[in-house]
Amino acid sequence: MRNMSFSMTTDQMRRKAKTVTRRMGWKNLEIEDRVRAVVKVRGLRKGETVEPIGVIKIESLWWEPLRDITDADVVREGYHNEGRDWFIEKFCKAMKCTPLTMVHRIGFAHLNVCACCSRGDEYNGYPHESGPPLFRCDKKGGCPCHD
Repeated sequence: MRNMSFSMTTDQMRRKAKTVTRRMGWKNLEIEDRVRAVVKVRGLRKGETVEPIGVIKIESLWWEPLRDITDADVVREGYHNEGRDWFIEKFCKAMKCTPLTMVHRIGFAHLNVCACCSRGDEYNGYPHESGPPLFRCDKKGGCPCHD
């Protein structure tokens, strides 16, 4: 399973308030793909490991100019108190692009599965923070979210 970083929106992902993301790449992504959402992929220091947030299932994909984002999509991006102009400025600054840049708009659903081992049938939708997992994953040495 591929990892997708949400370093700038970790809190929104943990709260499941984010269901859309815009990316400059991810050209090979397809609808129905499952992706592991993680805090960050690049820039890990020696000894650091990828920190999983959850697993998402891709539901919609298209390319559009960044300037076409709507206020409703800003909310789907996890920003409930900001508008499209704010988002465009923030994105352009972070990604070093312009409002005319074509971005990959990716819509997704949060799955109730373990972010480490991707098992979920026995999980019964308990988020890690509020309920005990009903199984231990098969990850060698155990799964940190089940300890």
